[in-house]
Amino acid sequence: MNVILNKKVNPLKIVLLILIFNTVQFHAQECLCGKGALSAEEGEKPGFTAKFKNGEKLIICCGSNNHDGEDTFIESEFAVYDCLGDDLPISGYNAIKTCRISFTNDTLQIAELRRLAVGENWELKPIGYKTEFFYYVNDSLYRDEKITIPKFTISQKRIDEFYDFLENPTFDENITVYDRMRINYQTVKKLEILSVYGEEKALKLLKNYGGSYEEGFCCELAEAKMFALEMIDKISILDD
Repeated sequence: MNVILNKKVNPLKIVLLILIFNTVQFHAQECLCGKGALSAEEGEKPGFTAKFKNGEKLIICCGSNNHDGEDTFIESEFAVYDCLGDDLPISGYNAIKTCRISFTNDTLQIAELRRLAVGENWELKPIGYKTEFFYYVNDSLYRDEKITIPKFTISQKRIDEFYDFLENPTFDENITVYDRMRINYQTVKKLEILSVYGEEKALKLLKNYGGSYEEGFCCELAEAKMFALEMIDKISILDD
């Protein structure tokens, strides 16, 4: 067997190899927030880095919050970047949206949370209803989106009682403005979840519901209407 112990190499090739090596090393070590980073500054270190098995990375820029080392965390107002991208976010969420972010099974999942009246007694629970999935197949990055909400069951008797109250509302004479706002909010959330699950009567009532327009209620009502209309044709029901 012949072993080459000394071989002449073109000096220009050495220089090029060094430049390439240094560039690769720089990008391997530095993956910073780019343009449109919302709560983070351009050039700032990310708050979380998802390191995939193929060596690729996605980063989440969320201001000064540091979530590295966490498998799951809650965050709002952030942007997602591909380290090999063009310095622009591939996804982003503004400050009014709260998300549960997790990185498991080599997949980055971002679930947008919304408080829905899915509890046994109409209790509000934070539900991850719309989820983005980021994953790699070989060296290609894929993004999927799925809209789901958990199975929700409530007796027809409870639903009928709720409709009866809307048709013939009764209030304590000493009810305060804040109590009325709370009742209006609960009514909207009940109509919202019933509409999402296909109750045509609830959807009709939600579209026409006015309640009392104390400060803040109008926006909540409009948001619930938009959410219900958006979800009706998109959801798939998840079994418990």
